[in-house]
Amino acid sequence: MKSGNSPDMVVANKGIFHYRHGAQAVDAHCPKLFGKAKTPNRHETLMFENTAPNAAEHTGVTAEKRMKKDWPFYWVSRVNARYAQVLERRLKPLNLDVARWRVLMSLYEDEHLSVSEIADYAVIKLNTVTKIVQRMIADGLVVTRVRPNDGRVTEVCLTPEGDRLRRLARKEADHVFASSFVNITPDELAQLNGLLEKVFLQLEGA
Repeated sequence: MKSGNSPDMVVANKGIFHYRHGAQAVDAHCPKLFGKAKTPNRHETLMFENTAPNAAEHTGVTAEKRMKKDWPFYWVSRVNARYAQVLERRLKPLNLDVARWRVLMSLYEDEHLSVSEIADYAVIKLNTVTKIVQRMIADGLVVTRVRPNDGRVTEVCLTPEGDRLRRLARKEADHVFASSFVNITPDELAQLNGLLEKVFLQLEGA
């Protein structure tokens, strides 16, 4: 290392050695290496002050980028999207999509549902469900009837062909389910379903 009188004094800054011109270049922030620290001049003070907002901004951006790891809706959205992609691929040979699959399964559990009830269970817009049901009627998968205790309501129910297709589709869905929940216990699955249901209901008042 050259002497203190050299115009190219080697100084240390946070563990990195570099060259500065003149004896005034001794780093004020390394007193253990260079003895008593000098008072930073106005230029140095402004330099450090100007970097502070940028550092804070960078920290904020980093925290924002990390938010997705702690944001449940991020994972709910990703899981639902991937589930729909995988299931639709398996349903395609049956000439079904996820929306028609949801209608089939809604009707299987409750046998007779109004279009608005199907829309609620399947989480699909009412006008979309109406169009789906109309196409399924044309395909011979469902039929309609007037609700026995309320003549104002038209109910939808599966035909034998619709139920046959529902059984085939359920096998494909069961395969996706089994592949998705490997090494997850029944208790963990019940807890997951309970939490999701709780969040779903609480979102109504959000």
